[in-house]
Amino acid sequence: MAGLTLFVGRLPPSARSEQLEELFSQVGPVKQCFVVTEKGSKACRGFGYVTFSMLEDVQRALKEITTFEGCKINVTIAKKKQRNKSKEKGENENSEPPKKELKPKKPKLPDKKARLIIRNLSFKCSEDDLKTVFAQYGAVLEVNIPRKPDGKMRGFAFVQFKNLLEAGKALKSMNMKEIKGRTVAVDWAVAKDKYKNTQSASAPGEEKRPEPKHQELGKENGREEKDMEEEEGEEDDTEEEEDEEGE
Repeated sequence: MAGLTLFVGRLPPSARSEQLEELFSQVGPVKQCFVVTEKGSKACRGFGYVTFSMLEDVQRALKEITTFEGCKINVTIAKKKQRNKSKEKGENENSEPPKKELKPKKPKLPDKKARLIIRNLSFKCSEDDLKTVFAQYGAVLEVNIPRKPDGKMRGFAFVQFKNLLEAGKALKSMNMKEIKGRTVAVDWAVAKDKYKNTQSASAPGEEKRPEPKHQELGKENGREEKDMEEEEGEEDDTEEEEDEEGE
């Protein structure tokens, strides 16, 4: 998991874990997120940590996230020693874990496993369009199409289902199918090591998925990858999600 955690500095005392998670979720799925607080209070000590599931999202966050609630912040790769020290302090000084901060959302936490990512998405596709398409496979709780600071779509979206069974059916039925004239790649919006642990809980009889082929879609449809990072070719990066298809 090296390199997947970011150190976020220069946070205001009013910063909360759920605010930080909401900000960084605009880039991609957040695995863990929390701000470190002063002992005996909820006041932020000025920094926090964000852990992503995919390396490409870490790289994008480093480039694109520079402010928090209108204030300039410092975002860097967290050093291992730094993270361990913060974890120890957090246990003794009331660091603010996301589960405590997000008590009202606690019932939704298990549902994150039923979250799909739709890549190579047409810029003509809206959240309502996606909800209509995926609702035929089960209860869709949320649809999110991330956008750039200038409002343009990034070329991918997230669809949150109520449970794994419904999400598994949607993945099997919609992967490599067309939406608004573009062939999309549908995958689990979690790290691959997590997916292996949840495969047994997926739709009964669902055969093991091959590795997603969404990297080929950009070439087939003539779309250039202006918004996405170069593919990771190293062996030690095979645990991470493949790069998004961009514009």
